[in-house]
Amino acid sequence: MLQVTRLQVFNHIMAIEAFNLPTVLTTSLSQGPNGPCIPEVLSLFPDVPVIDRPGIISAWDDPECVAAIEKTVDMIVHNRKVA
Repeated sequence: MLQVTRLQVFNHIMAIEAFNLPTVLTTSLSQGPNGPCIPEVLSLFPDVPVIDRPGIISAWDDPECVAAIEKTVDMIVHNRKVA
């Protein structure tokens, strides 16, 4: 099952790269049951910081994550570079 999940993740990454989509990486609890972000994913996005949401399950409940997503949406809508 883990191999299938990793394959699905990498299929999404290939689409992200193919369409040059901006990316936000986040984890709810790197020391918890879901573990940290997959190292292979981190290596594919070396310039993208990982937003740690300690104990916050939903990214929408974390102000830092919401701000990063809103900044990304603003970039897409207004064709700006994320700073």
